[in-house]
Amino acid sequence: MPRFLTLSLLFPCSLALAQQGAEPPPTAPYRVEVQGASTQDQRREATVARLVVGRADIARYGDNSLAQVLKRQPGIAIVGSEVRMRGLGAGYTQILIDGQPAPQGFSIDSIAPELVERIEVSRSASADQSTQAVAGSINIVLRKRAGPGREDKATLGYRRSEWNPGVSTRFGGRDGSLSWSVGATLEQNTEVDLYATDEAIDGPDGRPLVLRRIDERAAGRIQRLNVAPTLNWDLADGDTLAWQTLLEATRIRSGMASREAALLGDPSAYPDSVAAIGPHRQPAQQPRPGHAASARPASSP
Repeated sequence: MPRFLTLSLLFPCSLALAQQGAEPPPTAPYRVEVQGASTQDQRREATVARLVVGRADIARYGDNSLAQVLKRQPGIAIVGSEVRMRGLGAGYTQILIDGQPAPQGFSIDSIAPELVERIEVSRSASADQSTQAVAGSINIVLRKRAGPGREDKATLGYRRSEWNPGVSTRFGGRDGSLSWSVGATLEQNTEVDLYATDEAIDGPDGRPLVLRRIDERAAGRIQRLNVAPTLNWDLADGDTLAWQTLLEATRIRSGMASREAALLGDPSAYPDSVAAIGPHRQPAQQPRPGHAASARPASSP
């Protein structure tokens, strides 16, 4: 009897020690994969008929014009100052400003990106649109409200030995149920194009008689001022009465200068010429660098 009692006390102890010394079975590691795509890729692959470019996307790349913003959107092409959609001409794309048709002679570059809240792109025509929206429509929604404080921005670009500065500001305030904001931009854009032309005149025997090199420099400068004031009045029933307008002043100056070099024979009657449009400062008449020409004198038969 005592021997049986001793065995019954030792058995639970040995079982407990075996359980404490056992290691838990290993668990397999978890595998986590994170995949993502940029906003531009998602828009390019999207099949929806309506696309909205928000304020964050407009300011992301620091573009100086709306044309640069629209170039990144799928299905939109900028040819000069014209906006084209779905491969059709500019006459088939309707441009709207706050839902209203843009005035005659409107240019997409006349509104600075700092004044735009969002851009709504419709890729297909609908019954509530005019015949100008066969290829689609682009609605430019201007910024209507500004919080307290002030937002200033300065840009500086450089292209072909020409500086293109720009400044913008936006500020606003509130007095009770009345709020107001003013956005303004002042920018300058200079485009310079260089051309080189060779002119040759041969004699009856096929030998060159005249060989001239003509270097041309065409320059155009646009100075633009945009002012967009807004006024909002919050009514008692929760509605809002808003007034908004867009003021624009543009100054365009352009000119062309050409210089002729006679490599063989006599020069023309007007070897150097200058043409200017507007209050234009005469451009520098410099030949295009990096060009060389050789000519052999005509020998007498």
